[in-house]
Parts: sequence; C-alpha cells; structure tokens
Amino acid sequence: MHALTNTPPNEALALVLADAGLAAPGCAHLAVPDAQAAPAAHVAALLEPGAALDAVVLAFTGQPPEPQLAAWRDALWPRWHAVASYRARGGELSRRTLQGRASVARCAAPDAQWLVFRERLAVMSQASTVAKFDQNAKGWDGDPNAPGYPHHRWMRRFVACYARIARAERVLDFGSGAGWCGIEAALHYGASELCAFDPSPQLVEIARRNAQSSGIRAFRAEPGFGEAPPFPRAGEPLFDLVISSGVISFVPRPEPW
Repeated sequence: MHALTNTPPNEALALVLADAGLAAPGCAHLAVPDAQAAPAAHVAALLEPGAALDAVVLAFTGQPPEPQLAAWRDALWPRWHAVASYRARGGELSRRTLQGRASVARCAAPDAQWLVFRERLAVMSQASTVAKFDQNAKGWDGDPNAPGYPHHRWMRRFVACYARIARAERVLDFGSGAGWCGIEAALHYGASELCAFDPSPQLVEIARRNAQSSGIRAFRAEPGFGEAPPFPRAGEPLFDLVISSGVISFVPRPEPW
C-alpha cells in the first residue's frame, strides 16, 4: 500500500471496508476535511500516478450535497471509477449502488459519507461486464408496471427512429441489452433482418424473446463485445443501419470500440 493520508480507524469505516470486500492494506483511505475544497488539486497531491492500490475510499464528514460528491468522482476519473457510496445517518449505515440503496448495519457513528472507487479498467473488464449485466439482465428489459416505463419506451422509439433514412434492409443493434432499440428500428424501417449482440448471454436470450414476440422473423443474436463485434460475418453485406444506445459509457477503452 502506498502511504497516504491516515485517519484513526472507526467502526463505520471497518463496516464499509468489509461490505465492499476491501482489505485495508490494499486500500487508500483518504479523509476529506472539506468537501467544497478543490477536488482535482487534492487528488493530484494524494494519489500519485504510480500508487499500487486496489481501491480508494474517500471519507466525508457530515452529508455533503450530491454536486460536491460528483466533483470528487470526476476528479478521480478516468483511472478510478466510483462503484458505491456509503452513508452513516441516524444510527444506520447504508450502501447505494446502481441497484439502489440498501441497509448494511446499525452503526452508532456520527453522520458521514464514503465513496468507494476501484480502477476503471478492472471494473469495466469483459468478465466484470458479463457478470454485472447477467446479474441485472431482467432490470434492463423494463417493467411495464414501473412508473418510468412509458418514458423509457418513448426513448427507445426515439433512438430507433433517429436515422434520417427511408428504409433499412439490415439493422444491427450494437450492444443491444434487451433488444428494444433494434426491434423498434427494424419495425420502423421495414428491415428484412435484425442482428444484435451484447456481452451478457442472458440479455441476448431476452432480446431473442422480445424480437420473437414483436414479430421479427429474421433475427440473429450472439454474445459479444464492441471491440470485436460478431457481426457482420465474413462475406456478409454491410448493415444499412447500426444502432448503439447507452453502450459507450461501459467501455474501458473507447478508441478500439
């Protein structure tokens, strides 16, 4: 572990490290005395480029507003990616991730907040991406009973119909998720074939079911990554339309993608 700012250990921090699966010797715990301080300058001073760390945990006293926490997240990007935030308030420690907020433990600690970071290239590795999207595959399909479903359904249609072309015989959904954007495009442009790929095998199967239920007869889908897409195959014609919605933010190295 590279020597960085140290603060006395406490019960809340120990619970945060344990819940995040972090071992203290490989993790830098940085105490942030003033959340309004210039994050970039502090990060540059505390995190040397060659520091051999598995994770970074920023500790804030009190309850800093979200814009201030966002500034700290941005300051550690692109090397470090925020994977979770923890909050101690009212005698309870809770965790917030993309899946929502969950209670971790009762904790008689003063109000505080922690941001947990891991290296971006590790978080966005192909193995991690597959595991993450397989675990949350159903959530990407969309629940018609959810309050925001009409909004997301509208977005899918809007993205699918954005291309200013009259017709597309062959459509590729590049990082398809549950397949809805490609399905909307195939229906809108009268495609004779729709192809799709996604890192998650479970999402590929969900997209296949959704295409079938939507009346798409010629549909091919496979697991795959944007850095080496499985379509088009050798000897196949190019696609008339390629759609990629909400994908590049999950890509560790955008250039080859």
